[in-house]
Amino acid sequence: MRHWVACLGLVALLTGSVSAASSFQGFETDTGDWTFYDGGATSGRVGSGGGVLGVNSAGGGHHAELANVHDAYMAGYGAAGYSYFGGPDSTYQGDFYQAVDVYIDPTWSGAGFWIDMAPRDVDGSSLYAAEGNFRLTGNGSAVAVQAINGATLTSIANAGWYSFEMAWRKGASPTDLINMDLTVYDSLGNSLGTDTRLAQFPAGSHLGESQYLGNNSYVWFTVWQNGFADDVIAIDNVRTGLLPAAVPAPGAILLGSIGAGLVGWLRRRRSL
Repeated sequence: MRHWVACLGLVALLTGSVSAASSFQGFETDTGDWTFYDGGATSGRVGSGGGVLGVNSAGGGHHAELANVHDAYMAGYGAAGYSYFGGPDSTYQGDFYQAVDVYIDPTWSGAGFWIDMAPRDVDGSSLYAAEGNFRLTGNGSAVAVQAINGATLTSIANAGWYSFEMAWRKGASPTDLINMDLTVYDSLGNSLGTDTRLAQFPAGSHLGESQYLGNNSYVWFTVWQNGFADDVIAIDNVRTGLLPAAVPAPGAILLGSIGAGLVGWLRRRRSL
């Protein structure tokens, strides 16, 4: 079971609810708010096992393929498209994440592409000071994933679906910089590498202070080297939502239940 499904299921089990501030696009019925750079001529929704790549969907019976439009970003590098997760939200509702699944082929070779994400600013613009990106490069036998020019998070040597997730968390005070977590997961939900950092780019109207953090903004596939991955990749399960609150481990829940039951039994015995 994928890590995000497991997390949501556990939260629902323990609290009886799942965050209302969530959005999910599995391409089962449409492409939602996705803007494809080629106008959908070669990009778009495909059935599992179909499309140009012929890969099975990460979940359900459909996914999407993105085609690189040469030089759409700059000379030598294209871009494929973006989504606002169904609509940007400038109202902070709690610490949150944005994620997308991408099918990775370890035989890719070249400078690769970026998976770029940013949160929304409380003034309604994108908070570029808290923007982050996963930078993928290939050497023909593995695909390395780097976080914002930092250390390599993981090197992917097996073909398959992988989740790329960014999370944003406020600091203790309004002027504290926003905390950012960039994590790569395999198809079983195992973390392959994570990078935790503070918002650091003084872009836009102001610094990335916690008081300016809104909610979700965009995911963008860009800085794509012309010809890398034969100019087409598969994506699925584009999602955003609030981070789950910390919950006790199952053992602690069990012990807590036993302890509460024992205290109640002793109280009843004393009242007899």
